[in-house]
Amino acid sequence: MRLLGTSLLVLVALATVAGCTSDADPPTKPVDELAAHDGKPCPTALPTASSSTVTDRTTTAATSAPSLTRADAAWVCTYTPPKPVDETSAPGGWVRTDPPRRLDAAETDGLARQVNDLSPAPEDLVCSADLGRRVMVALSWRGDLTGVVIDDFG
Repeated sequence: MRLLGTSLLVLVALATVAGCTSDADPPTKPVDELAAHDGKPCPTALPTASSSTVTDRTTTAATSAPSLTRADAAWVCTYTPPKPVDETSAPGGWVRTDPPRRLDAAETDGLARQVNDLSPAPEDLVCSADLGRRVMVALSWRGDLTGVVIDDFG
């Protein structure tokens, strides 16, 4: 019996040290990202990936379509392709060309249907068209922002 009591005490101590207690932390208040960015859903420039850590493209094909939250507001933002300063420099970042365009309720609902219809492109698809603009669709659900970036070719 003493061994059982000692074992139980050790298990309770380990669970407490590991953060497993019956007292759950109260939920934190969600952050209103839209308000935190002064109501601006789209940045003036899209961040560029660091060549030492991340590439701008992935080599792994998607196996499923994205699953996005529903939106109570949506905006479309257009960015110009990066251009090198000269022949030896790396391209710069994607700069927004126009103010964000807010979609009305019907457009937002239509966008949700279109996103649900997306499917991954075939793995062996080759794109030989020139890279065009980059469009970011910013979706807001109760102030939580999600950005979907789409490259336009041709």
